[in-house]
Amino acid sequence: MALNKFMHPRNKYFDNPPDFSKLSEKYPEFKNHTSTSSSGKVSIDFKDPEALRSLTCTLLKEDFGLDVHLPIDRIIPTVPLRLNYILWIEDLLAKSKVSTDEEVTGIDIGSGASCIYPLLGFKTNGWKFVASEVDALSLHFAKENVQANNAEDHIKVYEAAENTMLLEIVADNPRTSYHFTMCNPPFFGNMLEAQGIMSRTMERAEPKSVCTASEIECIADGGEVEFVKRMIQDSLKLRQKILWFTSMVGKKTSLPLLKQELHKHKISHFTTTEFCQGRTMRWGIAWTFHEEVDILPPAKRFKPSKEKPPLTIPVPPKYIEKVLSTHPKAKGQLNMVKFLTKEIKKCLRNLEITFIKSQNAAALTRYELTATKNTWSKQRQKRRQQQRLKNDKNTEIAEHSDQKADTTINDTSNNDEDKMEFLFKCFLGIKMVDGNFVMEINWIEGKSRELMHQLGQFFRNFFQREISLYIQPKLL
Repeated sequence: MALNKFMHPRNKYFDNPPDFSKLSEKYPEFKNHTSTSSSGKVSIDFKDPEALRSLTCTLLKEDFGLDVHLPIDRIIPTVPLRLNYILWIEDLLAKSKVSTDEEVTGIDIGSGASCIYPLLGFKTNGWKFVASEVDALSLHFAKENVQANNAEDHIKVYEAAENTMLLEIVADNPRTSYHFTMCNPPFFGNMLEAQGIMSRTMERAEPKSVCTASEIECIADGGEVEFVKRMIQDSLKLRQKILWFTSMVGKKTSLPLLKQELHKHKISHFTTTEFCQGRTMRWGIAWTFHEEVDILPPAKRFKPSKEKPPLTIPVPPKYIEKVLSTHPKAKGQLNMVKFLTKEIKKCLRNLEITFIKSQNAAALTRYELTATKNTWSKQRQKRRQQQRLKNDKNTEIAEHSDQKADTTINDTSNNDEDKMEFLFKCFLGIKMVDGNFVMEINWIEGKSRELMHQLGQFFRNFFQREISLYIQPKLL
């Protein structure tokens, strides 16, 4: 679902999406990454990092007069989403009665190679920034981008030590006060979470664009919640030295945990917002110790339709044991997922269900399934028929029975199912919940959700049948 209509209302892309046709005519380098359909529509492949980088650099040049160069193996920021954050900071300052004539100075924790927040803040509002960065490559590009745009008087790119937070930045860059902080923290706590095994819910839409973030940009101990908690701890010491402490978060589930942390420290002046763009959604949280300022009400622009929860099927530990018994050297959760996924794919092939690996952070365990015929119902009856055929010594009778079996197994040729190109499509993935593996099946579209639930029941039966076959020799 496109979320562009839920962008910040002042976002220049809100009702004016980039015209790829015009941009390709004006910028030859961008044109190299475009394709034109038979209808004349110009588009780019958002899964191509080079195309995504070209789009970001082109938009920054066209709409803000910024010359930016980006490495291909670091975060390539999407301009409309970052602009949403800048506009929200504007709203917070306006609500706090900060004059537009006042010299506004902010702190950007982790500028990234693009240094996009300071550059946008500088270009749109004349703000000044101290921008910290710990990664050597990102630091190099951030400094070059500031210099290329003659912004050295407004933006200081600060080389920070790893795990540096606000206290060190303020101590090393003394000022009487700062107006705000900005931060896009690493979302994940470990590689398993980054790959979607432990965190990503199956009902979330596939991201439209590729992720190029390095490990240091997407992973930190404890993930984004612990990262922002450290900001909160520092804010308790800095207090009114900074007007607004703010951060973006990548998961909605992080907000209640951070609100709980603020309440724990008796910080009552805080607010939240939503950042929407394309198929991407992020959230913002801000708090202040200046109790005299008016609080901006939480912004909730996006009102999602009520999604039905995914079909959840526990994967029995005994089945995991059975799978790993054929791979005695397999150790660790990643290998467990690898071999479990291999068995599930083998089962899907037997059911003649096509599957496509999802091209996202959860690609290791998430697939889009397309079922074109019902091959999973009445499996016990089908197995009995096949056994009878196998034991039948009369070839003529066997061939005749085989025709019957085929009619029974694929008895969809004369019903409405064959009138459709597919019965249904769904996402199937494996994740960790409280230390146990579960399979999640989430509906996309099709003729009948009931057929998807039947497939779920097939997998429940399949796990139990495989466990029985596994433990039976041991009993004997």
